[in-house]
Amino acid sequence: MDHLGKHGHVAVGRRHADEPGGDFAIVAPSLDGHVFCLLGDVAGHGRSAARFARELDQLVRDFGKRFHPGALLGELNARIEAGWVPNIFVSAVCLSLDAEHGCGAVAVAGQLPPVVRTATTQQLPIVSGPPLGVVSGQAYLDSPFELADGDVMVLVTDGITDPLRTDLDMLGVEALIELIDGAPRNLTELCAGILKATEARGSYDDATVIAIARSTWALGHPLCSIGP
Repeated sequence: MDHLGKHGHVAVGRRHADEPGGDFAIVAPSLDGHVFCLLGDVAGHGRSAARFARELDQLVRDFGKRFHPGALLGELNARIEAGWVPNIFVSAVCLSLDAEHGCGAVAVAGQLPPVVRTATTQQLPIVSGPPLGVVSGQAYLDSPFELADGDVMVLVTDGITDPLRTDLDMLGVEALIELIDGAPRNLTELCAGILKATEARGSYDDATVIAIARSTWALGHPLCSIGP
């Protein structure tokens, strides 16, 4: 688990498939001191998807942290349209969090919105825009959110949710919420537990999970609700 500023904490868990895949993840301080996070998945498998994922990862690291989430997704969409081969699509979720005050903004492109573990664990009520590379000139809107002290936000790629799907839970969201609800307070253990649970259900795709928490108390303090 890493620290992002005084009040932000993050852990990233990954499982790689037998062949290269298209998952990529960035979590870092942005230029304004907020927590910046982008989780994406290039459609497909193999070396082509992995190569495009590396290109996007580098592109975002070079300039992305200067943009608000929605503007960044719009810029990535335009660059994919202009510079990539046809029929390459990318699902992504991008957010910025002021961990000190607990306010942030998130934008989503063809991916499940984040789930927040709080008093009542639930998915953020956000309407996703289309995947990047699908609609030319697409605009992606910032949706505001708030994290209270001790709240944990979890982002996943479809390598996590696909094996959780059932006829009654077509997106695997309810099963994911149950896993997050029952996960340890420690963020590293939370990510590892979700990966293990989905692997046991037969996931063979790349899978990535990011857990971001806000705490105004130091880790280990009796009032801190995040495990050290």
